[in-house]
Amino acid sequence: MGVTVHGKFRKAIAVMNKFYRIDGRKNLTRASERVCDALASETPVRTGETAAGWDFNIRYGDGGEQVSEIFNDAHREETQGRAMNVALLLHYGHGTGTGGYVPGTHYITRVVNGMHDDTIKEIKAVIDDVR
Repeated sequence: MGVTVHGKFRKAIAVMNKFYRIDGRKNLTRASERVCDALASETPVRTGETAAGWDFNIRYGDGGEQVSEIFNDAHREETQGRAMNVALLLHYGHGTGTGGYVPGTHYITRVVNGMHDDTIKEIKAVIDDVR
């Protein structure tokens, strides 16, 4: 069984070169900023400190891969010798010092699920621009 190849693949190579030139850092930075803004707008607010604490860090691997870490480092509380992240306490719920319980608002899940369709549209737009 053999494979026969004809042609110079100019069109295919041209498309691959366009993909190679896409500025992934710019797109990932823009997407990360949008996620942080959406999380900030949905974070329950008493003082505003937790809502203002959303940020991101983009890490680059040796092979060119890029990962964006979204985090909230504001307003970390020390409870019984452990650091407690207020953003996660608001999301999942937490016990009170008097034996009560504050239910979670699950706002992080809502934001992530809500951004899914927009993200898919952006990826498709980048691919369509290359064609």
